[in-house]
This record gives sequence, C-alpha cells and structure tokens, in this order.
Amino acid sequence: MPVPPRRIATALVEGHLDVAPIIRISGLEGVVYPEQKSLIVGEQQLFSLTLALVGLKKRALNLNSQAELKGYQIGAIRFHNVLLGKLTVQPQTYSTAESLLKSLYAGRIDLAFSAMPTIMAGAKHLGIKDQLHVALTLDKRSYANLAWSKSSGLQNPEVLAEKFDQALLKMVETGEVERIIKRYSSTDYFQVGK
Repeated sequence: MPVPPRRIATALVEGHLDVAPIIRISGLEGVVYPEQKSLIVGEQQLFSLTLALVGLKKRALNLNSQAELKGYQIGAIRFHNVLLGKLTVQPQTYSTAESLLKSLYAGRIDLAFSAMPTIMAGAKHLGIKDQLHVALTLDKRSYANLAWSKSSGLQNPEVLAEKFDQALLKMVETGEVERIIKRYSSTDYFQVGK
C-alpha cells in the first residue's frame, strides 16, 4: 500500500518495515528526516519516474514552459508540493491520485501534477485514462532507492544493503529490472537505472 515518505521513514526506524523504497526528486535536495540517521539508503537507483502536468483532452491545454503555469488552478499529490513550491506554484493538495483526478474531471482544477505512473494508474482505476492529455512534462524526475532500517530484525543490514546494490546493478545491466517493470506495470513512464 502506498504511504507518504515520512510515514515510510518512521515505519523503517521503528522496525515495522525492514526495507522500503524512498522516493526523491531529481535535482532537489532530498527531504532529510531526523530518523534517517537510522537508515541505510541504497546507492543503486531502482527506477525514476516522469513528472508531468495533465489536463483533460476536451480542454487541450498545451504548455511550452513552466513559466506558463501562472493563471492555472493546479492540483498535486502532496509529496510533489516541494517541487511546485520551487516553481512558485501553490497547488491544491491531494493525498491520492484518485482524489486528484476526480477534482480534475469535475473541473475544480485545470491541471493535475504528479509522477506519470501515479496519475495513469489512478486514471485507469477510475476509467478516465483515455480522457487525459499531457500538457507539460518536467525535466526533473522522481526516483527511488531502497532504504534499510538499522533497527529492524535483520542481521547486518549494512551488508545486506551492499549486497542488494550489487545484485540490483547486475539486474539493471542485464535488463531484468526493466523486464520486471514491463511485466507488472501497465505504464510506460518508468526509467530503469541512473
């Protein structure tokens, strides 16, 4: 079940999880929580995700740059507020892709902002994927690394994290990670490796 990054970090530190992906935004300083001193973050990237602003096809909004965002009502998954704040955009915030897309579909916002797999999975769930239109994609991407809890029941998490990084690197090089993502994901917005 998807949970906010802060909740994942807390669950790791408290030993409720042994290992979990940590999502960051490329080009921005990572969110550092006090608890992260108790985490080991893997060096090998699992995947990265395209970030985009999406509207409805019937409106056909096309943006050429971030400067054109002014004047539009924008909604965002809560985690991506950090990036929109850097772009001087103050969006309406939503906790799930479904609630974000319902607001877009109802016309309460002009554009929805999040990682493309998040938006498209939510749209597929609601049955409105064919009605969406990508107005602008950003150069920055969200990316994921695995974080290991030092306080978990695992023995030698530092060694396990290092071994996992080495194994993951080999899987990326052979194309196995990409094959896994294609098999289990219905979206095409993942990028494997660094």
